[in-house]
Amino acid sequence: GRPFHGEILNYRKDGVAFWNALSFTPVFDDRGALSQFVGVQRDVTARRETDAQLLLAAKLFEQGSEGVIITDAQKRIIKVNPAFTRISGFSEAEALGQNPHILSSGRHDRDFFQAMWSVVESASHWQGEIWNRRKDGSVYPQWLSLSRLVDEAGTTTHYIASFSDITQRKQAEDSIRRLAHFDALTGLPNRALLSDRATQALQLAQRRGEPMALMFLDLDHFKNVNDSLGHRVGDCLLVALAARFKAVLREPDTLSRMGGDEFVLLLPNTDAGGAAHVAGKLLQAATLPYHIEQHELTITPSIGIALYPTDGDNFDTLARCADAAMYSAKQDGRNTFHFHTAEIQAISVRTLRLENGLRRALERGQMQLHYQPQKSLVHGRIVGAVA
Repeated sequence: GRPFHGEILNYRKDGVAFWNALSFTPVFDDRGALSQFVGVQRDVTARRETDAQLLLAAKLFEQGSEGVIITDAQKRIIKVNPAFTRISGFSEAEALGQNPHILSSGRHDRDFFQAMWSVVESASHWQGEIWNRRKDGSVYPQWLSLSRLVDEAGTTTHYIASFSDITQRKQAEDSIRRLAHFDALTGLPNRALLSDRATQALQLAQRRGEPMALMFLDLDHFKNVNDSLGHRVGDCLLVALAARFKAVLREPDTLSRMGGDEFVLLLPNTDAGGAAHVAGKLLQAATLPYHIEQHELTITPSIGIALYPTDGDNFDTLARCADAAMYSAKQDGRNTFHFHTAEIQAISVRTLRLENGLRRALERGQMQLHYQPQKSLVHGRIVGAVA
């Protein structure tokens, strides 16, 4: 005796299902007896599908992991989702009515934003990486998709921005990049990065007509440290040694670890004299005692030096020459450096002996000063002296 309203799933004659909105109303005669029913039905399949899509969109908006901002045509925020608050730290009440500029990190200049909005206005969509700022002031990278909505007349009605925090992805990319180009133990460039830098340095040296030096360093008897004290102590020694080497080098120089106890040093704009000077500093820095755990250790390197363009005009040739010179230094008693070219090596040895001799003589007060008179052959008088 009461009306019924509802929606049920029915089937057409051809077996296709459809949603039916039904309204049944009872009709009573003059005596109050139920005499008939009046029913109205409508196919509401399309409306239910639209409602389902709207519900799904609402769930994505409310429960999605990406932050969403909706603004009006004047770029005032009119709606944000919970992910926006979770990522940015701003509540919905704090964001409504504001310009999205409240998220600006300050890392992008006016030209960047002008170019971005120019694409949005012309193509109705822009996406890319951008740095934004959270409410607490921290800056983070995000992937941003920005769209412009228009009405039937083509007039802008809204802007929608969706974004995600890509901090972890960037960290993962940086980690992969470091693994690809840097030694995991010491943080020094590895062979791949050294090769790239050497190629660039050689191209620059060729254009400018400048010299360049390449050094191979191998630690003497390093295997004894690993065998007697363990690889952990050996690793700590390598890290400490790398730090000492970097401390005596210039900014343009590249110190690289090839693996094990082998290091390679690239010295742009450095001739034989400069290379010998650097090698001496490295030897001096390396031989100072190391205090690792309860151990006091000493280690010495053997160094081989190759010069551009004397010993080669490409990285592989210079590397072979420096490696051969390094083995020559080991055969000469270790804890020293050798040039690949015999003539340069002989000059370097004489210079080093003279420098060491003069330095010790000054320290020990062993210098003597002699005067030789200068006599004029014209009139026979003494006119000066040579000291």
